[in-house]
Amino acid sequence: VKFDGRNSRDRDGDELSYTWDFGDGSSGKGERVTHIYHKGGKYKVTLEVCDGTATKCSCSRDSITVTLNKPPVAKAGKDIKTCKGSEVTFDGSGSYTESGETLSYFWDFGDGSTASGEKVTHTYTRGGTYKVVLTVDDGQNAPNSRTSDVINVMVNSSPYVSLRAVEPVCVGTEVAFDASDSGDPDRDRLVYIWDFGDGTTLVAGAKVKHKYEKGGIYNVKVTVDDGKGTSCSKISDSIKLRVNTPPVADAGRDKVVCMGCAIVFDGTKSYDPDGDSLVYTWNFGDGATAEGAKVTHIYDKPGKYEVTLTVSDGSETPCNFSVDKIKVTVNAPPVPIIKVK
Repeated sequence: VKFDGRNSRDRDGDELSYTWDFGDGSSGKGERVTHIYHKGGKYKVTLEVCDGTATKCSCSRDSITVTLNKPPVAKAGKDIKTCKGSEVTFDGSGSYTESGETLSYFWDFGDGSTASGEKVTHTYTRGGTYKVVLTVDDGQNAPNSRTSDVINVMVNSSPYVSLRAVEPVCVGTEVAFDASDSGDPDRDRLVYIWDFGDGTTLVAGAKVKHKYEKGGIYNVKVTVDDGKGTSCSKISDSIKLRVNTPPVADAGRDKVVCMGCAIVFDGTKSYDPDGDSLVYTWNFGDGATAEGAKVTHIYDKPGKYEVTLTVSDGSETPCNFSVDKIKVTVNAPPVPIIKVK
């Protein structure tokens, strides 16, 4: 701070000496002086001029008050990660001034919106990175009464995910899964995390293949992650997949029977590993058929017949049926002929 005492004068024309008391414990001499204050505040600066006559009226004093403003410190907080459409709280309460003045707060959110106050909220409607500026003012109208702090706000748009449905498949068949209709509004690169529902997981791309070793209904889930580390960075979709184990047909043992006799065919030892209900279809090899787990049939001609049992589990998969065959020999009784001579 520069101090100038040149407007002081002596009516007698005596030469004056200048002594300065800067109010902070420091002093100086000279008509014009410069002093540096290290703390803000109000200081009483006194100039004493003396004419050197050694009389009671040889010295005179004048005082002024110097108000020194130390700039406030703006604290906008830390950088923020948030989601589009989520309300964000901004807190400038860490800002301060050493002189104790009351601060006013002005926020610029970087998207054309502003607000005033120590603590404010704002909602971003578009993804992107925004520079948020907090300006604090101590109200002293000094050149350094305002200071600013800048933080970055990363606003993330949630990705979207779509997993295409898959038709029922058979055990041991390679299944193709496709989530390529997924995407990200911010064009972030997505990571696909697959859970096939059988204890197997995989981090891969949008299209993957997998084999199931056991039949059943599986919940297949894919989660996409945009890598932004926000609460809306991950989103999932899932489908139900039927994996079918083929049934096992058991038509029993080969038979030797008599023509015209009722024969019981028993397929009750057939079973389905997945526990599905079975439909039983018999073909007796003579043009006749029947349905049921246990059926009867009468052959009206002798011969050898191939009997086929087909069981179906109704799963609409290529492996939804099984076949077992047995041989049936139909014997005609001999015809006794008596000749009398």
